[in-house]
Amino acid sequence: MIRNIHADLKESDILQILVRSTWHDGLPAFTPPECAPVILKDGISKIDDLAAETGIDVLTLSILSDVPLHRPRNLELEDLVAQWRWLRLVWSHFSAPTGILPINGYHLPADPEAIHAHERDMLTHIIGQIGQFRHNIALAELRKLFQILKKSPANRQNPLQLCFLELLRLFCPYIGHELLYRYGAIKSPDQTES
Repeated sequence: MIRNIHADLKESDILQILVRSTWHDGLPAFTPPECAPVILKDGISKIDDLAAETGIDVLTLSILSDVPLHRPRNLELEDLVAQWRWLRLVWSHFSAPTGILPINGYHLPADPEAIHAHERDMLTHIIGQIGQFRHNIALAELRKLFQILKKSPANRQNPLQLCFLELLRLFCPYIGHELLYRYGAIKSPDQTES
């Protein structure tokens, strides 16, 4: 079964690395920790209602960002606002990339040699944290990577930006997918109105 997953993921090197780092001989390399409950505060009634109001991307970041999965998470409105603000910064930076659109609207996988060694190490560290279910650490490292990336303009030919967006899509499927579409890394938008 794992062999089929690898065959399907040839278009994206970062996803291949992620799958290989978290699976060994068809079994997960690490057992996921028991998930602790999410404790709702500030008059929040249900997670489903909250997801409908804030969107799954903001909710996912709020739940995964601050504590390991095995510890109870106190979800407050302040957390949601902070994650929304960060996603707004990411969106405003990456939503209108410069550079030539790739042929047929699709990028070839990024050349790993085009990414500096220090940046490759950051990506490897983030992927390793995800593979060990340390999503809070992976998200903190992803935020650090964004601080580096926002120093230069959004550019479709920047392989590090493409890797960042692929990793972001793991946590924020809607925004990540849309940004990858705008970069030309995905053939069709997730939403028809895009």
